[in-house]
Amino acid sequence: MVEQLSRELGRIKGVEWSRKHKPFQAVYNTDDYFLPYRKRESSLRVFSLALLIVYYFFNVARRAMAFLTLGYQASLRVKSPSASVPINVSTYAKDYRLSPITTTFICCPQCSSYILCIWKLPKIPLPDWLARMLARPDMEELLEKYKDYKVKEVMEDIWQSSFWWNFKDAEGKPYFASAPDEELRLLFGLGMDGFNPFQSKES
Repeated sequence: MVEQLSRELGRIKGVEWSRKHKPFQAVYNTDDYFLPYRKRESSLRVFSLALLIVYYFFNVARRAMAFLTLGYQASLRVKSPSASVPINVSTYAKDYRLSPITTTFICCPQCSSYILCIWKLPKIPLPDWLARMLARPDMEELLEKYKDYKVKEVMEDIWQSSFWWNFKDAEGKPYFASAPDEELRLLFGLGMDGFNPFQSKES
């Protein structure tokens, strides 16, 4: 019985290992990134654009942004007592699809374990992030410019490195050199930045 169970576990592990090492293929619907922006009254549209510029470029807190929207609403109600506008800046960000799609995990604030339901940790799924990036005008053409580069001893770009051109796929073939013209191939690196362990936003 134990031997049978051990063999079955070994088989399952083998199947899972093979599945994970197959070339990754996925289809992701990017239609949402090409839909027209939400229509709003012209004066509110101008206000919302100014609000988003202040929020994203000057790093103003959301509480302060809510105060600005309340002030704008109060000015509208001088002429129309029933006038109402969205107070939360995230509503305006959604109008222009500036807010990333995130998946929230419940984890421990000390060890980041997903088992303890203590702390919510939002993460952006890679397919959503990638879809948003590739939906930008001319992005795919820019990413495929590596085909115009060759290996150089003195490099001006990573595309001129021997590592880039010698990088192999699961079948041992050059990953980028063997790419068909109709296929976009990407290489991701893992970067890490420092952080304040005391959870302060300024360090």
